[in-house]
Amino acid sequence: MLKTLIHRPLTVLTVFVLLTLLGLFMVNTLPVDLFPDTDLPVIYTLTSYDGAGPEEVEGELTDPLEDQFYTLEGLESITSTSAEGSSSILLEFAYGTDLEEIKNDMRDKIDRIKNTLPEGADEPIMMEFDPNEMPIMTISLQGDLNIEELYELAEDLVQPGLEQVPDVSNVDISGGRDRIVAVTVSAGRLDALGLDVSTIGNTLALQNQSMGAGSASTGGREFQIRTSGKVNSLEGIRNTLITRVSSAGEIHKVYLRDIADVEYASEEESSRVYQDGLPAVELQIYKKTGANTIKIAENLKESLTEIETRLPGNVQALVISDESTVISDSLNSVLNSALTGVLAAVFILMIFLRQLKSTLIIAITIPVSILITVMGMSLGGLTFNLVALTGLTLGVGMIVDNSIVIIENIFSHRERGERLTAAGLFGTKEMITAITASTLTTISVFLPIVLFKNDLGFLGNIFGSMGFTVIVALLSSLFVAILLVPVLATHYLEIHVRGERPLRNPILRFMDKGVEAALDRISSGYRHLLNAALKHKLLTVFSFTLILTAALLQIPKLGLSLQPEGMSQSLRINVELPLGSSLDATEEVLDRFREKVEEELEGSYTSMGMTVGARSNSYQGQLTLLLPELEERTLGSDEIRQRIRALFPLFPESSFSFGGRMGPMASGDINIQIRGDNLEELMNYAAAAQELIDREIPDLTEISLDMEEGLPQWDMVINREKLFDLGLNVNSVATEMYRKIHGYTATSFTDPDDESYNVVIRLEEADRQNLRELENLFVLNSSGEKIPVSSFASIEENTGPTRIPHTEKKRTVTISGDLAAGAQPNFVEAGIRELLETELPPEPGIEISYKGEMEDIAETGSVLLKILAIAVLLVFGVMVSQFESLRAPFIIILAMPMLAIGVIGIFLVMGMSFDMIALIGVVMLAGMVVNNGIVLVDYIGLLRKRGTKLHDACLEGGVSRLRPILMTTLTTIATMVPLAFFAGEGGARMQGLALTVVGGLSVNTLITLVFVPVLYSLFFRESKSTPKELP
Repeated sequence: MLKTLIHRPLTVLTVFVLLTLLGLFMVNTLPVDLFPDTDLPVIYTLTSYDGAGPEEVEGELTDPLEDQFYTLEGLESITSTSAEGSSSILLEFAYGTDLEEIKNDMRDKIDRIKNTLPEGADEPIMMEFDPNEMPIMTISLQGDLNIEELYELAEDLVQPGLEQVPDVSNVDISGGRDRIVAVTVSAGRLDALGLDVSTIGNTLALQNQSMGAGSASTGGREFQIRTSGKVNSLEGIRNTLITRVSSAGEIHKVYLRDIADVEYASEEESSRVYQDGLPAVELQIYKKTGANTIKIAENLKESLTEIETRLPGNVQALVISDESTVISDSLNSVLNSALTGVLAAVFILMIFLRQLKSTLIIAITIPVSILITVMGMSLGGLTFNLVALTGLTLGVGMIVDNSIVIIENIFSHRERGERLTAAGLFGTKEMITAITASTLTTISVFLPIVLFKNDLGFLGNIFGSMGFTVIVALLSSLFVAILLVPVLATHYLEIHVRGERPLRNPILRFMDKGVEAALDRISSGYRHLLNAALKHKLLTVFSFTLILTAALLQIPKLGLSLQPEGMSQSLRINVELPLGSSLDATEEVLDRFREKVEEELEGSYTSMGMTVGARSNSYQGQLTLLLPELEERTLGSDEIRQRIRALFPLFPESSFSFGGRMGPMASGDINIQIRGDNLEELMNYAAAAQELIDREIPDLTEISLDMEEGLPQWDMVINREKLFDLGLNVNSVATEMYRKIHGYTATSFTDPDDESYNVVIRLEEADRQNLRELENLFVLNSSGEKIPVSSFASIEENTGPTRIPHTEKKRTVTISGDLAAGAQPNFVEAGIRELLETELPPEPGIEISYKGEMEDIAETGSVLLKILAIAVLLVFGVMVSQFESLRAPFIIILAMPMLAIGVIGIFLVMGMSFDMIALIGVVMLAGMVVNNGIVLVDYIGLLRKRGTKLHDACLEGGVSRLRPILMTTLTTIATMVPLAFFAGEGGARMQGLALTVVGGLSVNTLITLVFVPVLYSLFFRESKSTPKELP
């Protein structure tokens, strides 16, 4: 077949041109994102229970729901939070779990206990966590309009315009307040008339309806009958008849206008947003699943430009965060590293081959193989992302290996005087088995990553796409090397030896001789070194074993981390004041903090946003810094954090933390869970532990508790017997009290301009704030009688938790903290464990567990080691099949651990922590480093079969294979060097993997060149090995 194809060069060339063009076309169809699409196996349930406190929610909602969910198949963890008026439960399942089936099981379990749940609780809502729920762009609308006018402008103009952009799923508005119709009533008037808030709300709702009343026929025609009772003006609402009262023998009608003020107003303020010191409204934009983030961002900016022409002259819309720039910068950083590496690889090939046409042939195979790979990615439904691009970069170095082997063998046949076509045919044929085996060994290590990606969790699902990409790249490179390279070498870029086409240019001739002399000196030096090693085999083995042992002993000095922090376009600082602090107090502190940050970081950021009342809590706030483009930054992210961290002590009344983690399980780098049944004991121990850790562990910063001391509260202690005797029940009392204090939406109202408003009924501000008069309020029983609260309840002043977290069904207080710059989680966690065990051992009934990075590292690391073992077995199996021998593969496997010397050494020298992405690099290296051993063992075996003595075969085999081994190794290393040493923030996530490849492959190659021939001479003794037994 190969002979036929070589004699049909135009057909082969046409096929590859078509494949290349198809790949070029598919490049533009691949969605672009930072990471591959992945479905997180997380279900979140939310159950509302208005008016219920955290402890009531815990006992009546959270506990029974947790009991039901705990037996779900595939459940890995269950956490929950019982808060004022709501229960939220987070269920994390094993990757690969069918969440639709799980949700069906959850519905069945909820149905079983539905009748036992409290009457006032809503139906639990189930949601899956979607990474696309993170906004891809945030826009700030600001100007000299008031906040209500800005909100109206955002709602009426900006939001609809942006939602029309293709692939935008929705646009959320924050920072403003919706307009409402406020019905404000006096508690005194209600008391005098014997009314309550619920009665007024029900009356309004009943008298503001349009309903169908059936149909009627007349005159042969059928008419639909509708009752139209909808009000369409404030006056209509004011004139709603509420009740009739008897006074002095006369019946008087009581209208809403008699007991309440009805007017347009804004919702109660729960947060404030500022941008660069000015009041603002924010719009957060979300994309549809699988859409191209960069393309959407471009379309959004075009749409925003058009919208700005319709904004008032004093209002501007600013893009304050844009995820597409992070993606672009990260991808460009890796892409630039890849291009630099490719150029370096081509330069290395030129030095070794010193043949322009040979180098050009190999250079052509790179884009052809990559574009065929892109076609495979498109057909496989992958996105063009940071991980896939790193896989392509890694693949480039391996792509050229097969082509180098074919070209070099064709060149060898040409040097023997063979004709061009014959050299192309036989030079390729001889190497097909070798390069196929070499490709299969490399694929063998990537295959387990793809197959066991669910066991690796989030990282596995991310890097499964890299495995797929590299496998496709390797197969395409094998396809190109066997078919395209010989056709190019024999027909279009014909290879000639120096004897046929000597260099005429004296400068080029001088350079050629100089390079050849340098390579000869390297070969000569290697010959002397290998000869000495072969004469002292046991000493050589002992020396390398000693070096490996010394390297392995350095592992405890390596810092460990789950994954490096990548580039971010913004930096968020969370600020928390004492519980109960008002919006005004929080704003005052945030404003002072903002001024200090402005002074400290002048010129290091482009814009600063401030949110007062974050997460609708008046005592919390956020400061968000928008950072310049990567190439324009004067300070790195770590240095900015350090400078901001130095300002924290200036605000002792507040606690600070850096935000930015994504996902439902986001927390600190180190999390210490303190579990038990007694909430007070848990809080006391957690507070003491927090203080101790803060004092003794300087490498853990922004230490916080996830449970607050508790707000002061008034407990209404109800006498249930009296309540029953008075014709009341707990639910109706709680509902009415909640409505009196918080207000509630009774109905909606649409004005003549078709603007819709909620109609909110609430007591006057003075009545709502005067909680000491709570006992004097009344409720109506089923007979319409006024019943004072004091007749069935007493009011007690107390403090209670604002939220009660659970982990695995137990009450939990979590101490969270972030690592200081340069700190390693394994060392920090070990220090905390020792500190608490010696200084603050827990009392009986209190359990301590450590979560965060180290737990994830342990879980991920154990799975990766299992994958590494499987990969080594697969590689061994492929080599056994190739050599039809057990000893030869065993020699190569014995040399494999030597890669640890280079990996450990390069991380120690660079002072970087060893992350799980780097460990994935070690798994990949297992398949890459054996290729050099295969080449050596195969050629040494060939020489032995030809009758060469063992010592001479090992020596000559090493020397003759030195150049191709150096060529293939250096080209792979060259593609990774820019990413390993010049990654910048954009490529930081993949730097560990690149360092692993550079360190492990370079050192292992140098050792393999000596260690493998020495091992071969030990395993295949002169007197014990017959030609038949040789590999």
